[in-house]
Amino acid sequence: MKSVKEVSMITGVTEQNIRYYEKKGLLSPERNRKNSYREYSDRDIDRLKMILLFRKLDMPLAEIKKLLEGDVTLDKAMGFHLDKDTTPFPR
Repeated sequence: MKSVKEVSMITGVTEQNIRYYEKKGLLSPERNRKNSYREYSDRDIDRLKMILLFRKLDMPLAEIKKLLEGDVTLDKAMGFHLDKDTTPFPR
């Protein structure tokens, strides 16, 4: 288990952004029973890396959340996202 600071160093994501993703329901680290500090597992770190990948593709957080929760498949999410990107800009 790793602290938010350690996860930040591993992933290059600021501690503030990691907490923001938690607030948005994208991450759910365990809490230490003694001090309530966040404790991130390797699975949480892998999930954060997936979030970063989809953000690099400009996918909105709401879509990422649906994808990570299994509400939509990767194929459907990417297809929907790419379809939006091919729409010409309004004049």
